[in-house]
Amino acid sequence: YLAAYRILYNYIVYKFTGNKNLYSNNRIVAELQLEEFIKSNKIDVSISICCSYELSLPFFYLKQNNKLHCKWIFYMLDPFATHSFYLKYYNENKLKKLQHKLMKTADAVIMTDLIKAELVKWESKEILKKSYALGFPKIINHKIVHAQDDIKLNDDYFNIVYVGACNVNVRNPYWTLEFCKYLKGTNIKLHIVGSEWREFVQNIDQYNGNLILHGALSHQACINAELNADALLNIGNSISNQMPSKILEYISTGKPIINFYKLENCPSHDYLRKYPIVLNIKEFQYPLKSTVNNVKKFINDNRGKKVEFDYIEKTYYENTVLHITSKIIQISKEITQNAG
Repeated sequence: YLAAYRILYNYIVYKFTGNKNLYSNNRIVAELQLEEFIKSNKIDVSISICCSYELSLPFFYLKQNNKLHCKWIFYMLDPFATHSFYLKYYNENKLKKLQHKLMKTADAVIMTDLIKAELVKWESKEILKKSYALGFPKIINHKIVHAQDDIKLNDDYFNIVYVGACNVNVRNPYWTLEFCKYLKGTNIKLHIVGSEWREFVQNIDQYNGNLILHGALSHQACINAELNADALLNIGNSISNQMPSKILEYISTGKPIINFYKLENCPSHDYLRKYPIVLNIKEFQYPLKSTVNNVKKFINDNRGKKVEFDYIEKTYYENTVLHITSKIIQISKEITQNAG
């Protein structure tokens, strides 16, 4: 009865207000399964890694109802206030209140340094006291493994690969597409892998074959495209507290990186400052023709070059899975010991 009531309530709220309810219809099932799993495996610490905050709601309700018999770490991978998926459906104030409740209920909160710097401005000392800043666990020694949806790059051209959705709220695809128009007559091809680009680009013919849209591909196909590229393109975010999603994945490949950025304090600079093969270009700073010439020279000078993974692993150690896992284990021990 309770599940049916929640579904009906959610439908009525959405029908009359247009405001979707974060309280998932399947939450009850998730709570029961989660509770049974934790009990049967005698787990001491549970960690909810949030790309979607809805994934943490079962933990939240079990904890509130004293049914979560272990410590709970709330692991935030993305700034809540700038998460474009949620802002399409929910009021920002409402999201901040929910985030506050989740953090208040958790035994510990792990977040990136960018998110922590943002939270310091408005969160309570109670929450900041149990918060830990860790990097993104994204530095991995990727290998080429065959994928069904692999794309083929023509060796007769300079192939630049960009991986990411077309998101006008977070980055600036307009400038990148203008840049592509000026590639006419060059042997440079920009391959864009990601969702929404085909809908966004009105007339592909105007790019004279220098722009190729591949749509969304599997993760392995994206990795293979990055590893086979002559250079990788990063489009910096227009939000200063959100890390560009692919930057560490790009760095892991060791390939030359072209970084288009909009903000002087773009987080991409912090990561690329230590990277040996990078070309930083501020959007709108120079005429697009000279930008294309700079890109062409950069690719000519660095084609075939690669940064060794040993260097990357040492330089970006704080973003390796090994380092972050060991830190999470340390935090888990601390919160269980403090509980007596």
